[in-house]
Amino acid sequence: MDAQKLLWCYGHWVLLNLALNLKSKNKVFRLKEQLLENKVNQVIEKLKTYRPRKKEASEALSNVIRYYEEPEDRMQYKTYRENGWLLGSGPIESAHRNVLQHRLKLSGQRWSIQGAQHIANLRCLKISNRWTDITNLIKNAA
Repeated sequence: MDAQKLLWCYGHWVLLNLALNLKSKNKVFRLKEQLLENKVNQVIEKLKTYRPRKKEASEALSNVIRYYEEPEDRMQYKTYRENGWLLGSGPIESAHRNVLQHRLKLSGQRWSIQGAQHIANLRCLKISNRWTDITNLIKNAA
């Protein structure tokens, strides 16, 4: 789960289960905007000031804070967008489906780990338009 979804899930859970007001919903939106501006440290500090009354909310908040603290340096969304990099796991999951599963899950296929890794390497080269690297390697080895 990516950081924005986690924040929204926590905020949504708090709003539903603790019947907080619209002001609380706006806080969640402001925190999301801070995440998108590479201000993860400010988000963490703000979250640490919250004092949930229920144990479940407190545990959920602790999980969100811990999630943000661990990969803090990798949560630079503004920088990622400015560089044209993709956010979230969707593109990776799609590539896994299109590059690997398409070939490895054909009817009747059985693979050893080593064989699957070799096919994965070849598929990645093909999809990345680097197939000539393989053909050149084969020519040079002959």
